[in-house]
Amino acid sequence: MKVVSIEIAEAIENEIVKFLEENGETGSMQFTRFIDLGGKKVELFLYPPQMGASVWCIINVKAVFKTEEGDCVIYSVKIPSLEKGFEDVLVNPERAKLAAMNEKVLKFLKDDLLQKARENGTALEGGGLALESDLNGNPELDKKDGESGEWETPLGAISDAKVEEKSPEAKSEKGGAEKKEDS
Repeated sequence: MKVVSIEIAEAIENEIVKFLEENGETGSMQFTRFIDLGGKKVELFLYPPQMGASVWCIINVKAVFKTEEGDCVIYSVKIPSLEKGFEDVLVNPERAKLAAMNEKVLKFLKDDLLQKARENGTALEGGGLALESDLNGNPELDKKDGESGEWETPLGAISDAKVEEKSPEAKSEKGGAEKKEDS
């Protein structure tokens, strides 16, 4: 049975989701599909679930032309941050050929996809790049000794530093240093 670009992109997406679930990385990637040219071209974007995250991988599926043997579809996978890419042609796309195509795409993506999914999971669980947070999602700051429920704020230290820079003594010291260098 023949398949079109939209069905091919959906099959790739489903295979990636299944692969991530099998490796315990459920929800570590989000997907967005853009359909263009009346369904002849589909772009599938993979990106981390963090708010404002940039696209990690782009999968293009494009129906190119029809021949006597059947339709011709070009599919490509790009990982912009790693400057890696993969492209292949599928002649006469049929449901029976989707498994082999999905295998090629996963073979290309597998290691990088798992690494990226695990990085995202670490960041979401409070890894080195994430703020530690309480159950409500609020950042956990150090509490002062003897005070209950009040958060220690480092803002006082920051505002004191700004006040010191603007004090007249600091300005005269800077000006005096400049005059000494000139003479």
